[in-house]
Amino acid sequence: MDTMKEIGIIINVIVCCINVKGNIETYNWFDAQQLCRNSSKRLTTNASGSMDFIWTGRHKRFSQWIKILGCYKDSSLRGGLIINMTDLEYPSIGLCQEHCLRRHYSVYAMKATECVCLQKDFKGIHLPWDECDRHCLNENDDILSTECGGKEAFNVFSTETGNQFTDVDKQCIALLCEEDFSRFKPLDCSDPLEMICSISEVYSIKGNWRSSFQKCKSVNNTNQNGILDLSNAEEACNVINVTSEAPLWVRVVREIYMSEDQGESFFDKTLITKCQKCKNSHCEFVTCFEKNITEVNCTVLHVSTEIPNSEPPAESKKDDNLKQTKPQQPNQTTK
Repeated sequence: MDTMKEIGIIINVIVCCINVKGNIETYNWFDAQQLCRNSSKRLTTNASGSMDFIWTGRHKRFSQWIKILGCYKDSSLRGGLIINMTDLEYPSIGLCQEHCLRRHYSVYAMKATECVCLQKDFKGIHLPWDECDRHCLNENDDILSTECGGKEAFNVFSTETGNQFTDVDKQCIALLCEEDFSRFKPLDCSDPLEMICSISEVYSIKGNWRSSFQKCKSVNNTNQNGILDLSNAEEACNVINVTSEAPLWVRVVREIYMSEDQGESFFDKTLITKCQKCKNSHCEFVTCFEKNITEVNCTVLHVSTEIPNSEPPAESKKDDNLKQTKPQQPNQTTK
């Protein structure tokens, strides 16, 4: 009889333990990020010492739409046109755009790791495309990996905001100038299309977006006037004076780049493509909805400004603290 009681006690203990284990809460990346955000913190980027996988703040995401304005002389932009600057950890067009959008600036430029925010109505000196010959040299940015300035030059970009382009998984934009209907349309960047190299020229050999853009730069090195107003497709077709049933590439793309959590609200989770989980020094990017992480590590929030989802407000006055600064290293984590 005593033996039967002991067996019953053991069974109850086992069942109890199983139930406790089953009630352990698990978190996907967005759950973990929200927990940190609720405490005015952000997900840690330091997973050293962790015995199990934890979510870090690093994630891969779509940028906002990026319009390529051209190659500009370094010194012509430094004459009062720069209103904010930072030195990024690595060169990234998407990360530079994010930095400037957080500060409500829609025009920005890259030269190696130097990211600068510019006045919206800036007037710099155009240079030939081949003066901006630096590659970004990071493993994340892809489409714009050749557009990180030059020895004495910046690549300049502007942000195209708004909700007129709703195809979540497309990264490139083409213009359709049909006889009775004109429109801009997001397409796969691998589609073979002709490209609008400048207002007066369409490059006639079809290629994917990147190869077409590189070819445009090589055959049209000094003419960079290919900027179209994406809010009015009909006017854009009138400007280039083209009627075509086939779409034509324009100089507007979205980059996929690596960012870090800054405690913002993610109203559109489709912009985030992969999230990083780490166990000590082993890290990997996985789907952000994977829900098998049981521990959330947060750290101090340094920047909490949201990335706007609509047109940024009018550019504010020049920042008082105009200087180059590397991103701060994360503090020790707190659970």
